[in-house]
Amino acid sequence: MAYADASKAGRAIDGFPAGANFVLTNLHHADLAYAVGWIQYEMEDFAGAKASYAKGLAIAPNQHDLIKEYVATLLSLSAYGEIPPFIDRFLASDRDMDGPGRANLIAVKGIAFIALGDLPGAANAANQAKALDPGNEYAAQVLNLVAQKQKAN
Repeated sequence: MAYADASKAGRAIDGFPAGANFVLTNLHHADLAYAVGWIQYEMEDFAGAKASYAKGLAIAPNQHDLIKEYVATLLSLSAYGEIPPFIDRFLASDRDMDGPGRANLIAVKGIAFIALGDLPGAANAANQAKALDPGNEYAAQVLNLVAQKQKAN
């Protein structure tokens, strides 16, 4: 606030030119954690991104964008064992994510189950996702992968 007050009074701020324009924002800490995590993810610092997203989720545990990015980060870290329980906890408490969004998360559980070697769990997750969103592309991919792996065995 001191910056805005000094700017209005026409005074220079140490280290900045007299005409510097400061923009005040009401950036929520969870949104800041999302932004930092996204930057870390783009820099392929997946462990750092996971930590940032986890901090944001501690503040806003049902923030959908943080949930999606956290899950994507777990996939990038190959932390497949963490994905199903995390998604289950979120879905048990969430009351406002739409059907296609829920279906996408459930389909990601299927991807994790495939990586963990649990083909029945993967097929079950994909079928749950399709029940919520019949055209869900991720669920279709999970079912295709399950069929391929079953054929190979």
